[in-house]
This record gives sequence, structure tokens and C-alpha cells, in this order.
Amino acid sequence: MPALLLRRFRTAAAVISLAFVLTACGSGIPAGSTGSAAGATNGVVDSLRVGYVSTGILGGAEGYAYRHGNFSADLKKGGINDVQLTPFPGGSQPVLQALVGGSIDVGFLGNTSFLTAKANGQDIVLLNETLVGLDLWVISRPGGPKTLRQLDNAKIAIPFGDIQERVGKEIEERAGLKHVQWVNVPPTGQADALANGAADAAVVIARGSWSRLLTRGYPVVTKVSQTFPDLVGASVTVTTPQFLRRHPGFADAYEKARANAVRLAQKQEDAYNTFQAEEFREGKVTAEEEAVYYPASRFQTKPFTEKGLTLLRKELNWLIDHGIAKSRFDLDKALATYKS
Repeated sequence: MPALLLRRFRTAAAVISLAFVLTACGSGIPAGSTGSAAGATNGVVDSLRVGYVSTGILGGAEGYAYRHGNFSADLKKGGINDVQLTPFPGGSQPVLQALVGGSIDVGFLGNTSFLTAKANGQDIVLLNETLVGLDLWVISRPGGPKTLRQLDNAKIAIPFGDIQERVGKEIEERAGLKHVQWVNVPPTGQADALANGAADAAVVIARGSWSRLLTRGYPVVTKVSQTFPDLVGASVTVTTPQFLRRHPGFADAYEKARANAVRLAQKQEDAYNTFQAEEFREGKVTAEEEAVYYPASRFQTKPFTEKGLTLLRKELNWLIDHGIAKSRFDLDKALATYKS
């Protein structure tokens, strides 16, 4: 990775760490600790506060089961009386800041954000790998770059500190690019950045909404699953060890509810696809389009798989080797433990 870009990535990581401290201090909670779940007493969670990356509804199997009342009902059996959902349109970093600052108890985010934060000293725990094998694309503006080589000297939109940055910079390294200009753009702003010329290309998570742009003259420079299959990502669910200590039965209760949510989405796949399409307002995506990129069959009922953990270990090594993650940690000790 070019020295200038490495410094930028390190600077972003330092800014993120500072943001965690400021968020915690601003909420009256010591840095590195979390606040209590609303109304928590004797291990019971009156209201579980969940943060996720979106401008609207919580998607995925959990979101589908929540819409139908199943997720909340299953959680209630485990002593979690209510669920509060909070969307964060800016990407994984705001979710992490809220988690460490104590304003949420559980966060959905990308695997890169978890690994970097954990390796840089944040006291967080992996509850599960929600989805393994997340595909990413490099898409360019109409008339923009069409090959990896043409990305040299291009402005590429990515959310700094997130999975799109890690994948983009691994592609840069493998393709031998020397003069890429990285532009910090949240996922919700990438399409606009391409449309108004603020960026020549963007690294995006493959979804039905992006497939629509392909029919309007936005070229796909590369699909990671086809060109660099070992670079695919994962979405994960994270909490803090302090929260788990206060609520010793939470991890098992949550995973039972999540596994049931996956089974429900897979059993009702057509309805699930329609639900997923609702995440994109104004009819931008059809159920058929969303089924191609985010099918229920890709979710797993087990919290972790060897394939997913291998992916995380490989990525952690890359982050360490490039000075982005400060210290190596034992991934097995960063996983929530389950009785069953």
C-alpha cells in the first residue's frame, strides 16, 4: 500500500479511536465501558437497544422476524422485554461509537470495523457472523473507468474505516495501482457521488439497488466474488463484555431468537425478499433483484462457522501487516460463549 494511503488509513483509525473516547465522555460513561440497557435489573433487559447501518428498516433475517413479531417474542422468552432499533446511515463507525459510548447494547456492522476496533483496544465481543461471503463491486460513473488499470488516478468513493475501504485498498495493492485518490463517502452517498462527478468510481456492497444502476450506464469494473473471491466480506453482530456480564443469559437467548429468525426467513423466502426490497424506498428495487444479492439461504443458524472465522483471521493478519490494526488478538477469546 502506498505510504500516503497507509498514513491516511492510520489517521482514520486514530480519529475513530478518539471518537470512541469523546462519545463515551460526552455521554457521562467512562471510555471503554458501556451504559446499562434501558431499565435493566437482575439480568433482565427491559429494552434492548440495537444499532444498524441503514437509512430505514432493519433488514436481514432479524429484521424480517422483527417485522412479524417473532424476533421480539423469542427474545422475551429469554428475559428481553422490548427491542429499540436505531438506524445509522453513516456506516459501521457510528454504530461502533454508539456501542462503546453506551447508547446502544448491540450493533450490526462490517467485519473490518470490528477487527480494527478490537485490535486497536476497544473492549468488544463478537456475538455472531450474520452473513459470510458478502460480495463487493467496484462501480464507475457513466464514461468512467472500465478496467482495474484505469482506476489509477481515479477518485474512488469509500466509507473510511469500513469493509469497502479494506477491500478497495487490497484491490489497489493487487492491481499495482499507485495514484488512486480515496474519497470518504458514506454508503448512502456513494450513488450521488458518482452521479455528480465527485467520484469516478465507488467500492460498494452488492445489493439490488446497485444492479439498477448497471442498466443506466454505470459500468462494473470488477466483482470481488469473481475476481478476488478471497476478499469477500462478512457482516457481524457485536456487543460488549460488560453487557454480557450484566446479562449472563443474553447471548444464548439472542442466538436462539436469531436462529429462529433465519429459519423463518428461509421458510418464507418469497415474503422475505419482498420485505428486503422495502428497505429501498420509491420502488428502487424489486423482490426478484434483492433475492439475487441478499437471499435468505445465505444466512446461517450457527453463530460461527470455520469458513467465517478463517476469513476473519486472514483479514486480521492483513490489517496487522499493513499497520492498520495495532495489535494482534486471539479471535477465539473475542467470541461470545454459548451454553448450547
